[in-house]
Amino acid sequence: MAFDSNEGPPNSLPKWNLCVRRMQAGEYPSAFGYTGTRSDLYRFGNRFRFAKSLTGVTLDQYGQSTQDGYAGLLQTFTAWSAFEIFLRLQDERQEDCQPLIDPYDPKGLAERIHDINQSAQFYEFLKPLVRQKPREQLDKFLNNEECNVTYLASSIRHVFAHGTLAASPGGVDADNIVLITREINSFLFGVMEADFASRL
Repeated sequence: MAFDSNEGPPNSLPKWNLCVRRMQAGEYPSAFGYTGTRSDLYRFGNRFRFAKSLTGVTLDQYGQSTQDGYAGLLQTFTAWSAFEIFLRLQDERQEDCQPLIDPYDPKGLAERIHDINQSAQFYEFLKPLVRQKPREQLDKFLNNEECNVTYLASSIRHVFAHGTLAASPGGVDADNIVLITREINSFLFGVMEADFASRL
């Protein structure tokens, strides 16, 4: 297959090298429909690649399923931090981002997570540990109502960052944490990749 000079290193945003060349030639993020500075856009690209590349961790004297559970949580943590930058680049707030994610089948994501064993138990564990707005969205998810699925990710990030979330929280098997985070991470990466590619 021919080398495409517009593509960046593995796990980069689509056409990342093209974006870099255009910024080096003097263009600003506004040329791509974003707000913010070149540094903001570089930060987004770097954090995205880091998050997508984080596919495993090595923990001494831990079982493989526990290591995989922590890897999933860490990837969600970093994927969400990339998504936060992504929202800022569009001058968008999480609570108002539904139109942004609607083209990427958020209902399908919620359904897939519902189908994973112990997913309700997992989010019941998270619910009292987050603030009111994400708690409201988790309630909607748990009641099979339409919700803003980005809170399924940000709630993980919040509780994990504050040290309360382990690879088997509240009796949830680490293998199920892997499945839940895999769905969430794939969705976040997919939204960011598709949106970014459409701007180049």
